[in-house]
Amino acid sequence: MYKTKNNNAFTLVELIVVIVILAILATIAFLSFSLQSASARDSTRLTDISNISKWLWVFNAVAGKLPMPDDAITISASWTVIRYQWYAWSSVLNMIKISNWWKDPLYNSSYYTYATNAGQNKVQILWFLEDWSNSALSMSPGFFSKPGLESTYADPSSYSWRFAMTKWDWLWILLDWSTLVPVQASNSNIDLVTTDSWTSYKAVFWSENSGNNVTASWNLALSNIITRSSDLLQNKAFASMDNSLVGYWDMETTALSWSQIILKDLSKYWNNWACRSSFTTVNCGELWPQIIDWNGKSWKALYFSWNINWTNWTLWDSIAFANVADLANWFTVTYLINNNYITWDRFVVEKKTWKPVFWTNSWRVQVILRDESNTTWQYYSNTTDLIKANKWYYISATFDNEHNIKLYKNWVKIYQWNHWWKIWWINENILNIWWRDTSQFNWIIDEVRIYNRHLSENEISTLYNSLNN
Repeated sequence: MYKTKNNNAFTLVELIVVIVILAILATIAFLSFSLQSASARDSTRLTDISNISKWLWVFNAVAGKLPMPDDAITISASWTVIRYQWYAWSSVLNMIKISNWWKDPLYNSSYYTYATNAGQNKVQILWFLEDWSNSALSMSPGFFSKPGLESTYADPSSYSWRFAMTKWDWLWILLDWSTLVPVQASNSNIDLVTTDSWTSYKAVFWSENSGNNVTASWNLALSNIITRSSDLLQNKAFASMDNSLVGYWDMETTALSWSQIILKDLSKYWNNWACRSSFTTVNCGELWPQIIDWNGKSWKALYFSWNINWTNWTLWDSIAFANVADLANWFTVTYLINNNYITWDRFVVEKKTWKPVFWTNSWRVQVILRDESNTTWQYYSNTTDLIKANKWYYISATFDNEHNIKLYKNWVKIYQWNHWWKIWWINENILNIWWRDTSQFNWIIDEVRIYNRHLSENEISTLYNSLNN
């Protein structure tokens, strides 16, 4: 009897299916391993940066200042050093007593970027993550408790799949605008003012829906950097480098103009103020308004007594700004009667113009605008969070090109509305701090700034903090 022989074998199709399945499983395993490896490396990076920053502050507590970055390049403005930037290299790591093998775990030759301000009392550390969804971020103290992180794609040629992040102080770290490689890689010092106008960089600050990161040529970027840096705002020499700052009066610096002492405009535009008392032009600070040094918010201030005295710009022509403008001033209410107010009277913003009036009424701050048809006055003010006598407040009003107007007290937004506004008066008094009829005011004014653009809320906060440090 013959037995039939069984021939069990895979067909070619079955073999191909098996191979494909195995390839898919291998790919999944590899990707899973790669993701786990990336996550592990990111955890290492976060731990490294956290430890570096902690030991930097230990060093600062002992030495009184932070260590200078190794072989740092200087970032300056008109030869005034404002930043030192390099890597947290072997010398820094040795000074803070940690091993010099603290480098990027993927590229063993790459150290973390480290920058300090000129005074070496603030620090920012930057490097790149591979996986921005890394759960280690949520477990790292301080990373999401304040806006101290920045996320952005890095350069495709070197960091195409990496994400930039920062830790600690909100300075700014400079990157090449196209490659996003930290600028110290070029090993050349940088002057922000004398840099060729066609040169562009990216300045990484912190997360504000990408609004605080600046990528532009320096004729634009420098202005944005200044208004986001408290230490630069505190240095009055930088005011003339900010193209968007169309007027800045510290209410104490004077100058001589045609035998008359005037309040000097510290911006680059020379919008000096004349002082007037009872309709007569007087030397600023000699009579009223008077420059005082006993109650200023930032050194000295300008005191308006309960008299007919005011200031206004000495220019006779309209000032053409951009189609957005910001207005901000420090003021103190020392005595108040009804209808005492400050007017910022009559400047033209291209075809969209405005006449705001800061008016204290029942201890509120009001902005008064003429409507578009020039038929009625519109009054806008806060109904809560009222002001008090004998106390300093920082008031800011921002106007954007969508007719949104925001009012801030200190750095907190207290009112917002939308108003279509025009101006109907043009005369030589372009801008006034003014009296009206017999209703004068008894206020102290300090640190007045006007920008030709809409400032962000973080910029408002930075301005406030720069005058409270």
